[in-house]
Amino acid sequence: MKDAETNITYEFDDDGAMFLVEAYRLGAHEQLQRYRDNVEIREELDVHTYIFKQLHELSNLLEDLECIAIYFEGNDIEHKMHKVWKQARHHVRHDIRDTIIDIKRRRKRFKFLGIPEHLNAQVYFQDNGFLVAGKTVLLSEVESYLSWADNVTAQYVNWLKMYEMSKEKKDKTDEVTDVHINTSYRNGPGFERKIY
Repeated sequence: MKDAETNITYEFDDDGAMFLVEAYRLGAHEQLQRYRDNVEIREELDVHTYIFKQLHELSNLLEDLECIAIYFEGNDIEHKMHKVWKQARHHVRHDIRDTIIDIKRRRKRFKFLGIPEHLNAQVYFQDNGFLVAGKTVLLSEVESYLSWADNVTAQYVNWLKMYEMSKEKKDKTDEVTDVHINTSYRNGPGFERKIY
C-alpha cells in the first residue's frame, strides 16, 4: 500500500497482513448486530423489505467472516468454521446472482451445502441464526467464532509487542533474544510460533 500524501510505502509480510484482520473482525461484530437489529424490527417491515435487508446483512457478515478466515489461514491459523464461511459466502454472493460460470465448482459447493440441484439458491433467515442450504448457523456460533478470533488477534498483538521489545533489546545489546508465544490455533490452542 502507498500513502499518496506522504509517499510512504507500507509493505506487509504474512505477519503484517494479520493486522488487516482487525477491519473485518470489527465489521463482522457490527454486521452481526445489524442482523439482530433487523430481527427486532421485522414486524414493522413488509416481508420483501425484511428479506432484502437480511440478505444484505448476511452477505456482508459472510464477507467479513471469509476475510478473517483467509488472513488467519495465511498464517496457519485454522478453525472448523472457515470452510462454512467460504462456501456460504460464495453461495450468497454468487450462486444467488447465478454468476458462477464454473458449473463443476458450483455443483461441488451445492453438494457441500446440501442444496438440491434444481434450485439456484437456498437461504433462510431465522431469529437465532440463518440457514444456507442444509447448513444451519446459529448467531451464538458466529459469536463464539468472533470471540475466538478476538482472542487470536489479542495474542497476536501481544506477540508483536514482545517481538518489538526483543528487537529493541537486541539492537541495544547485540544479543539474540528468543520470543515464544502461542499465536497459532488449529481449532483451539496449538503449536508455538518461534520468532528470532
